[in-house]
Amino acid sequence: MLERIVDTLSDADAARLAILHARALPGSLVARLGLGYAQAFHRFCAASAHEDLRVWRAPDGSIQAACLVSVRPGDLSARQRAATPLLSAALTHPAAWPDLLRAAIAPSVAAPAPQILLLFADEAARGRGLGRALVDAAAANAPFLCTITEDDPANRALAFYRKAGFADAGPTRVHGRAFRLLTRGATTEDGRCAG
Repeated sequence: MLERIVDTLSDADAARLAILHARALPGSLVARLGLGYAQAFHRFCAASAHEDLRVWRAPDGSIQAACLVSVRPGDLSARQRAATPLLSAALTHPAAWPDLLRAAIAPSVAAPAPQILLLFADEAARGRGLGRALVDAAAANAPFLCTITEDDPANRALAFYRKAGFADAGPTRVHGRAFRLLTRGATTEDGRCAG
């Protein structure tokens, strides 16, 4: 069952999201800062007026998949630093320091629309349309969406987003790595979202 998380995230849901996040996206900076930090991050996003956190629940109520959209991705890092225990997590996870430094000094990618920041599912729930259902639900509130994903032919997310109606808006770089900007919704000739 699809659900939008608003305001608060229960302890059980925060723990489940952190575990799913770490398993599905182990290389993400949030996951590399540990399960405790991932819980704090998801609590912050659930309470934020600028993020939209949606989950898919199994019949037993456990979370199987999640999608996080931000309408203000450009200042998310600054808001995250101010509202989460990022510094203490960084102190206990020194392997993440280079990426934290790059994130702090790198200019943010100009998102032409609300941006899907995270989309992940439990391995056992993949291939059942949960990701597409979450993206479609997010699009109902934000008819123009974008996402940034690694520019690698082996990246399954590229095929997923293209199948979900996203168009390639060109290459971009994030922290020195190659990514693709993808958009969904009405676009102008240069690939930017109209409206």
